[in-house]
Amino acid sequence: MAMAAKTPYQYLPITEPDGIRLIVLRPAPDKAAPVQCSIIHTTLRHAQEEIYEYYTALSYAWGNANDTSFISVDGQHHLQVTKNLERALRYLRDGKQVLRVWADGVCFLLSQSVFRSPQRLQSASKL
Repeated sequence: MAMAAKTPYQYLPITEPDGIRLIVLRPAPDKAAPVQCSIIHTTLRHAQEEIYEYYTALSYAWGNANDTSFISVDGQHHLQVTKNLERALRYLRDGKQVLRVWADGVCFLLSQSVFRSPQRLQSASKL
């Protein structure tokens, strides 16, 4: 039985003033396995203690922005990211436990005008 093709991931808007997105990176003991994740919405005030010790921050602003790859979101969607971000996620993931990651290439969308507001930039700077 053939598997259904994955559809592109559609971002949902962040509606809370201190809202953020985090990648929940699924474990994989084999580094060659495809990157599997979820993208969650939370707030800084709600997740302050949880993310303080249990998340990793990455910047995608290195490497060729035109050299891209895909990661799997919730097993149903694909998300185009830079090859360097895909590789970083692949090698950062744990073999047994989920890892929370804030990667600006996925979690922070400058193309959406709401993210250019001073309040949104202030929230991001608290990370």
